[in-house]
Amino acid sequence: MLKKVKNLFIIYYVGVRICLSEIALSILKWLKKIELTQLQKRLNLEYTLLGKEISELNTLNNPIITLHLEQIKFLKKEIEFLKKEHEAHINHLLTARKTKISYFIDSNSK
Repeated sequence: MLKKVKNLFIIYYVGVRICLSEIALSILKWLKKIELTQLQKRLNLEYTLLGKEISELNTLNNPIITLHLEQIKFLKKEIEFLKKEHEAHINHLLTARKTKISYFIDSNSK
């Protein structure tokens, strides 16, 4: 009977840990999505400003246009970097969660 209660506690504990971990991951994904959305809006603004400058100046050899082009390159790289970093962070968290839970289950099943 005591073994059944202990197993029930383990199942409950692991379930709560998984639920809390999923909530934390959801919040993290939501925050990262907001960050990427803001960068995407900034990139679209740079494209708009670049188009406006090109139409007004009628030349491509202008330092303002060069500045917009450099900003666009930077924002594209930043968006890609954040996407890769976010994916790696999520994978790391999931691996850590699996390790913790399997360690807890293995150590308590003996």
